[in-house]
Amino acid sequence: MHQRDVEPGGPVGEADIAVLDLLAGFDEAQSGEEIWSARLPYTANSTPITYRLHAGSRQFLVVPTGGHGWSEPGDAVIAFNGVLTLDPKNEEARAGFEQAGENYRASKAEREALNNIKFAFRDGEFTSGLRLAYRLPPSVSQSYVDAVKFAGWYNLAVVALRAGDCREAMSHLDEALTIAPESDDAKKLREFAERYTEAVKDRAFLDRVEALAFRTLPAS
Repeated sequence: MHQRDVEPGGPVGEADIAVLDLLAGFDEAQSGEEIWSARLPYTANSTPITYRLHAGSRQFLVVPTGGHGWSEPGDAVIAFNGVLTLDPKNEEARAGFEQAGENYRASKAEREALNNIKFAFRDGEFTSGLRLAYRLPPSVSQSYVDAVKFAGWYNLAVVALRAGDCREAMSHLDEALTIAPESDDAKKLREFAERYTEAVKDRAFLDRVEALAFRTLPAS
């Protein structure tokens, strides 16, 4: 097997195939001469597979892509589409292509929703962020969804307190405590809001409210 400079994807021994970061290719085993190569649409960091439909038929190469954190996510759609181009009657590849397409669309929608939540929190649009959090698909971990919801309700309570609306703050904190009933911060803030529901918003109230910090999103 001819070794190239960088091979995150690794070789496929006797098949004389090398996969670099953004390049896949066939090399002649003895001389190392390049027989064929093609640039990949995304980076690859796993070992490729190669197969024939039957002895003597065309050889197929499938390269999983999109493995690195610095690249856009690749998808099996690319591989299945390549197989169908060469063998349009391959029903297994067609089924795989359709399933991969569905998975890709679902994954893309999930990524977009998570990014939109991050943007909403960054811009202080906590209501919008909460709305998106309640619509996240079940593929997102429940612990992450709950953490986002809690942060959203807590932050809305902070906004309400800064506006002097203690009743609204209590309502938001009740929602937060439904998600995380053990939260001492939410409990204490609710008690504070309740204490000032009818009371004059004095200097102590204003100082406490001004010092409140928004909750940040958990790491996704």
